[in-house]
Amino acid sequence: MTRRIEHKIQKAICEMLHYALPPDAIFWAVPNGGSRKGGAIEGKRLKDEGVTAGVADLHILWAGRLICLEVKTPKGPHSKEGKQSDSQKEWQETVTQCGGLYAVVRSVSEVKDLLDMIGCQKPKRLGTQNNDIDAFFKGEGEIRSERIPTE
Repeated sequence: MTRRIEHKIQKAICEMLHYALPPDAIFWAVPNGGSRKGGAIEGKRLKDEGVTAGVADLHILWAGRLICLEVKTPKGPHSKEGKQSDSQKEWQETVTQCGGLYAVVRSVSEVKDLLDMIGCQKPKRLGTQNNDIDAFFKGEGEIRSERIPTE
């Protein structure tokens, strides 16, 4: 259940990033989790190819800076869900020591706030408004048709 909720949140974040990032920024997902067929042999092959435990779900490269986003479910009052694993905490420490930015995010609005805070935004066209993006961030756009936590 948690995996499906995280998937929906990550999907919505990716849809937002397609609209919100400036032209000099790129993003990608790292499909490091989930189940894999092939057992120990497949696991060894992936490890040999550089798969590393704890790597963040999404990476943004902008202005020479790496921004790593670990997508988690919203916290419940007594929930163990939505917490980083030890390997994810180690990856966070490594990224920040290397000068990258790392954030645990639980909604589209948290990502938007982070991008706003660091100035990583698509420039507005002079004399016009980008109504699709504005509506998207207000939760009125068609992009967010599924019920996904936004706060």
